[in-house]
Amino acid sequence: MSLPFEYDQMMVGEFGGTTPTTTDFARARVVILPIPLDRTTSYVPGTRNGPHEILVASSHMELWDEETQTDVHSIGIYTLPEMEFPFASMDEVVGEIRRVAAELVKHDKFPFILGGEHSITPAVVAALAAKHPGLSRSSTRGRPRWGFAACRRRKRPRPRRCRRRSSTTST
Repeated sequence: MSLPFEYDQMMVGEFGGTTPTTTDFARARVVILPIPLDRTTSYVPGTRNGPHEILVASSHMELWDEETQTDVHSIGIYTLPEMEFPFASMDEVVGEIRRVAAELVKHDKFPFILGGEHSITPAVVAALAAKHPGLSRSSTRGRPRWGFAACRRRKRPRPRRCRRRSSTTST
């Protein structure tokens, strides 16, 4: 695999059953970045398996888009190997995710992240926001942007605000 930046990972599978001969990095507009991370989950572990399972399942998906009458692969999809973080601290992990995402953006690729857990989001958003400063979403269904408190908190340090929720019951 020849990439214009440093990326030493082992290949697991290609998105949609493509092969490197179908789409190469230079021609791809979309780059799949599998991040099998499972370090900060608080309920059931296993999010690290998500990217691999999505890649496996994607080989069975319909690649023809009936609405646009095009083959999904015609945009150029390239799959990077899964990232590995065997002994890295979370700070190192987030830094490496941000570095790779920034490299993809720098090379005018649309990073399509297959993730393990929510803690990868701030690194990817930071890489995208560096190139697209106006990147934001003011709200989702009336909720503050981002919608997941942990990601928002990790993105930018903010003072903690504790609010008491009223526990009123209606009769």
